[in-house]
Amino acid sequence: MLYFRISAKYNYHKAQFYIGYMYDEGEGIPCSYKSAIYWYKLAASNGNSTAINNLGVMYAKGNGVSRDRTKAFELYREAYDASDNKSSEGCIMYNLGLCYKYGRGTKKNLEEAKYWLSKSVKAGYKDAELSLKDID
Repeated sequence: MLYFRISAKYNYHKAQFYIGYMYDEGEGIPCSYKSAIYWYKLAASNGNSTAINNLGVMYAKGNGVSRDRTKAFELYREAYDASDNKSSEGCIMYNLGLCYKYGRGTKKNLEEAKYWLSKSVKAGYKDAELSLKDID
């Protein structure tokens, strides 16, 4: 944790993300959603798309914040738009696909759900395969 904190101090977004992740999951430190949100926001402000996605998950679940599926959807879109390597963002595309599939935070749209879930499958995200089969 010490080296992550030193790196995070110098605005290294990956270190900021990993500190947030450790607080979010309680890995090596006690779980603290409040601390996770702080570190995810810091990493997000430095362009870390995975941190933006994870903030979306926290809003979708209501972990440390009031549950807000619209905010979650907006964060997933922002995460995808912020990504440098969109073809490898299977988790983000999966989250967008589920939002469209179930109408979470946006209007239900099965064509959009298929689009995002198909992209997620192509990126190698296994969970997307099952969700995509349910639509067809």
